[in-house]
Amino acid sequence: FQTVGDTALSGLTYTLLVDVGLRKDFPVVGIVELLVGSTVVTATGTNPTSGNWSTFQAQFTATSADIGAAIRIQLRSNGQQATFDNVRLDATGTGDPAIPEPGT
Repeated sequence: FQTVGDTALSGLTYTLLVDVGLRKDFPVVGIVELLVGSTVVTATGTNPTSGNWSTFQAQFTATSADIGAAIRIQLRSNGQQATFDNVRLDATGTGDPAIPEPGT
């Protein structure tokens, strides 16, 4: 797992995308999770066919209750070995609307 440098901000939607491979010699599909504080969002996607890749996605929209919560990415396997690549986490939205913009 990895904890990202930023913490959750209310009003932002966090989208985790991870390419998951299915090796021919170790046919185990990995598990991708986005954790915001104590909330766990398991990514979904179509299982790849043998020797190929598929993109899995987890999405979470933070509320005021999540402000300051740690954001973690967890990649794991229930089997011998899983294959992951191209991990990316994006945040979109306007942030906390209760915080005013600086005046001019």
